[in-house]
Amino acid sequence: MNWSLHPLHELTDKIGSGSTPRGGDGAYKPTGIPLVRSMNVHDGFFKPDGLAFIDEEQARLLRNVTLQRGDVLINITGASVARSCILPERYSGGRVNQHVAIIRPQQKLDPAFLNYFLTDPNTKRRLLNTAGVGATREALTKAQLETLEIPLPPLDEQKRIAAVLDKADQLRQKRRQAIALLDGLTQSIFLEMFGDPTSNPKGWEIRPFGDAVKNENYKRIPLKSSDREKQSGTFPYYGASGIIDYVDRPIFSGRHLLIGEDGANLLSRSTDIAFIADGEFWVNNHAHVVSDNGGCNLIYLQTLFALTNLEPFITGSAQPKLNRSKLDSIPVIFPSRCLQDEFEKRVSVRNHVRAAASASASTMERTFSSLQHRAFYSQL
Repeated sequence: MNWSLHPLHELTDKIGSGSTPRGGDGAYKPTGIPLVRSMNVHDGFFKPDGLAFIDEEQARLLRNVTLQRGDVLINITGASVARSCILPERYSGGRVNQHVAIIRPQQKLDPAFLNYFLTDPNTKRRLLNTAGVGATREALTKAQLETLEIPLPPLDEQKRIAAVLDKADQLRQKRRQAIALLDGLTQSIFLEMFGDPTSNPKGWEIRPFGDAVKNENYKRIPLKSSDREKQSGTFPYYGASGIIDYVDRPIFSGRHLLIGEDGANLLSRSTDIAFIADGEFWVNNHAHVVSDNGGCNLIYLQTLFALTNLEPFITGSAQPKLNRSKLDSIPVIFPSRCLQDEFEKRVSVRNHVRAAASASASTMERTFSSLQHRAFYSQL
């Protein structure tokens, strides 16, 4: 059945963003009224890590719309643009800053149905292409959100579709949790062999990260989503948090360590900040690219980054960034290369199990994406 399309402004009571408190970060309090920022809004879920708080006086000065149950939040600027989630009820009464927009559905539009529509890759592609998001611009406007058209089945059907997607989403979340447990095992092996990399209880030599690797950022080339569509292929296209597309030719080959350069994930860590890319692939300008110069094993460094607090090296509050000079200055413990290579051997068995879990998770992700596409562009 083909459902009629409606622009969001016909189905919502409010679409709009907030603003930053006077005094910037200095206005934040340990407790008080929640101020939601882009780092809290992820694809399909809200992450409270890094949530800011303001007092009642600051809230009055902002004159922002007060968050309420059923609000859908969407990031409108930065590397995480177009990510959306439903506001958890416990944060009702809060505010958003200027990087997050509130979409308040009317009763005829189910919030969960709307959120699944916004997180659908086809919807996101439409939004990003309309906004002209690319290497130099990452922003969505109120007008673009208001004119976005959504299929509108009856409310009962919306709820049924959302319930089906909820069940599929729960299954993929369980796969992700299994992978997280396996990642925790790797960190346990690291701590057993090398100790905490910050306190360095075993007294390893400490040198800057720039000495540990060869930086190959100069080879990176960003591509707009419209250009990637023209160059669609089989080679992974990496961004700050992993593969975001596939293109028709590579610009890198061999094993490299990629490290997120910007975006809310640097603070929220909803996905790995450092990850291995192997084979042939492309990388945009949102991830640092380093290779083995004989100083440190890349698998060793990947785990070290997972255990290292990077906040002292990250600049910017609205748009967190780990620039090249800050990255190169991060202190790294230097155990012997033989011991680092032994670490890789010890985690290789775990890696085989993780690969199987990742394959299962990928299958579940594809299944979920297929269900999501059928829900809004075909029939579910």
